[in-house]
Amino acid sequence: MKTKISFLAMAFLLLTTFASAQSADTVGPSCRAKKQILLPLDKFPQNALTSWCWAATAQNVMAFHDKEIKQCTVVANVYKYVDEEPCCGGIATECWGQSGYPEWALTKFQFSFLHTWNTQRANKNLTWEEATEEICQNRPFISSLDLTYGDRHSVVVTGYSVDHGVRVYDPLANDYTYQSTADFFDGQSPEYERVRDTYNIQSSR
Repeated sequence: MKTKISFLAMAFLLLTTFASAQSADTVGPSCRAKKQILLPLDKFPQNALTSWCWAATAQNVMAFHDKEIKQCTVVANVYKYVDEEPCCGGIATECWGQSGYPEWALTKFQFSFLHTWNTQRANKNLTWEEATEEICQNRPFISSLDLTYGDRHSVVVTGYSVDHGVRVYDPLANDYTYQSTADFFDGQSPEYERVRDTYNIQSSR
């Protein structure tokens, strides 16, 4: 009897592993089963000594869609500074500490988008299949992360690999990293929790 139970338990674990692998392989329909797609990004880093990850991620996505705007100009416009000098000058001011949301910048510069805090998604983040579909539709998207040490950060998802997960551009580090499907989609990362996605970003003009 114990042997039979052990065999059934092992069979269940194998099926679960197989199902997980199948799930990770199921990319968006526009991907045509491609194992990897990486979108080119100009890589505009977050301005030093600022709290502008939100503006940097919006800047990068807007530049990808051929609307290149200086990061300090993004912040100055969102916060309605008459003169950009407090944001764009070489001396730290209160503007450098302005936090915000990438949606504010996208709206200001005539970009449409969806985000996973709206009621139609019941606050659920993009799935692996939905995220890969965004990439295959030539649309990098922005994810907001709650970091374990108590801060919030925004990054741009710029590609995927079935073997490695999603490729993320972090404007603070000015570098790409891969985030595994377990960490990014299943909430297993010890470093962050993904709290929302801003996706389907397109210029309204």
